Amino acid sequence: CRTTFNPDQLDTDGDGIGNVCDDDDDNDGVLDLDDNCILTPNPDQLDTDNDGIGDACDPDDDNDGVIDSDDNCPLTPNEDQLDTDNDGIGDICDDDDDNDEVLDIDDNCPLTPNTDQLDTDSDGIGNVCDDDDDGDLLSDDEEITNGTNPLDPDSDGDGKNDYVEGLEDLDGDGIIDALDSETFDTDGDGLNDEYDIGNEDYYSDSDGDGYKDWEEVEDGIRVGADIVSPINSNLFPPIDSDSDFLCEFHDNDDDNDTILDIDDNCRIIPNTGQLDTDNDGLGDVCDEDDDNDGVLDIDDNCPLTPNSDQLDTDLDGLGDICDEDDDNDGVLDVDDNCPLIPNADQLDTDNDGIGDACDDDDDNDGILDIDDNCPIIPNPDQLDTDNDGIGDVCDDDSDGDNLIDDLDNCVFSYNPDQLDTDGDGIGDVCDTDDDNDGVLDIDDNCPLTPNPDQLDTDGDG
Repeated sequence: CRTTFNPDQLDTDGDGIGNVCDDDDDNDGVLDLDDNCILTPNPDQLDTDNDGIGDACDPDDDNDGVIDSDDNCPLTPNEDQLDTDNDGIGDICDDDDDNDEVLDIDDNCPLTPNTDQLDTDSDGIGNVCDDDDDGDLLSDDEEITNGTNPLDPDSDGDGKNDYVEGLEDLDGDGIIDALDSETFDTDGDGLNDEYDIGNEDYYSDSDGDGYKDWEEVEDGIRVGADIVSPINSNLFPPIDSDSDFLCEFHDNDDDNDTILDIDDNCRIIPNTGQLDTDNDGLGDVCDEDDDNDGVLDIDDNCPLTPNSDQLDTDLDGLGDICDEDDDNDGVLDVDDNCPLIPNADQLDTDNDGIGDACDDDDDNDGILDIDDNCPIIPNPDQLDTDNDGIGDVCDDDSDGDNLIDDLDNCVFSYNPDQLDTDGDGIGDVCDTDDDNDGVLDIDDNCPLTPNPDQLDTDGDG
C-alpha cells in the first residue's frame, strides 16, 4: 500500500494488496463495505440469525446465547440445550428425540423410548407415556393402588367399566365392585365365595396372611378398601403396625411400645420416651418437622432447633444456630474473635477483641482499613511523603527513590543519586550546608566548596 500507512503490512488474503488499501480483504468477491465477514471468505454471505455477522465468522450462528462450539443445535435457537436422549443433538433439531429409532413425527411417545410403539387403548399415546393405558378413565397409578388391571378396562370381566364400578363395595365383602363379579357368601364371613378359599368356614384366611377374612373385611370397612383386602396380603396388607396379628381396630397399642394408643404421640411408630421437641403433640420419631420451624427435618440443617432462615455461614450442612463453629475455622464460636469469618490464626492487631479478618479498622487509628494507607500500623495523620499510597510509618522507602529508608541519606527527600558533597551522611537535597563550611547554602556564595571566609574578590556574589 504505497500511499497508505501500514507498517504491519497485514494482507489477509495474500493477494499482495494490504488490508488498509484492499477493497476485498478476504478475496471472496464481496467488497468489505458489503461483506458480513470481512476477514473470512464467505461468498454466500449466509447469516442464519440475521445479526449482520455471517455464519463463517459468527461464534453464535443462531444467536441463542450458546456459542456454536458448545451448542447442540448451532443453527436453531435453543438456549435451554434440552437433549432428551443425550445424543449430543438438541431436541429442537433432533428428528428422534428419544433415540428409539422411531422418528418423532411418527413416534407415539417422542420423548420416551418405545421401539414397539405399544398403545393398548389406541389413543395415539404409547403405553410408556400414557397415564391411562387401557383408556378406562382411571390412571395407571390409581389402578395399581386399587388392584384393578391397568391394561384392561373391565378387570373382573363383568361387562362394566372399572371407572364406572369404582371403589364401591356394594355387598360389603371388602372387595371393590371393580374386582367383584359375584355376590354369594356361603359362610357369612363377608367375603364372596368367588374369592373365599373356605366357603363353609367362617374363620378361613383366604390370602394366608394370618388374619381371618371376617377381620380384614371389618377392618376394610373401617379404614377403606384401598388399604385392607382379605384376598391379597401383598397388595393390601392388613393394618397391623406392630405385626402382632391384631388388626389395629382390635389393638390398643398399635406400635407395641407399651404406650397405649390413646396416650401415644406416635401411635404406629415405637417411641417409649415420647420425645416431642417442639411440643406440638407429635413425637419426634413421627414428626416431619421436629422443631416446628416450617422446614421439614429431611431438609432442615438444624432439625431440633428452630431456624426458618436456614442460615449456614460455612456451608457445612449445619445451620449457624446449632453449629458450634459457624465459620468452620477450627475455633469454637464462643472463643472466636470473628465467629462468621474463618481466621484460624485469630490475628487481632489492635487487640480490640475483633479479629483482623472482620475488623474494619485493624490498627484502631480511626481510619477504616479500606481507606488506611497503613492498615495494620496506627497513623491517624496518614502522612505519605512520596504519595505512593503507603503511609510513611509502614513504607520502607518514604521518598520513593528506590532506596530503603535505613540506607537513604535523605529519608524524606527524593535523591536516588545519594549525592553528599561534604560526606557528612546527609544528602545534598536535604542538607542545609552541602559543603559543611558553617555557612548555610542559602547564604553560601560557594555552596558546594568550603569557604567559611566567603572571600569574593570581585564582589560578584
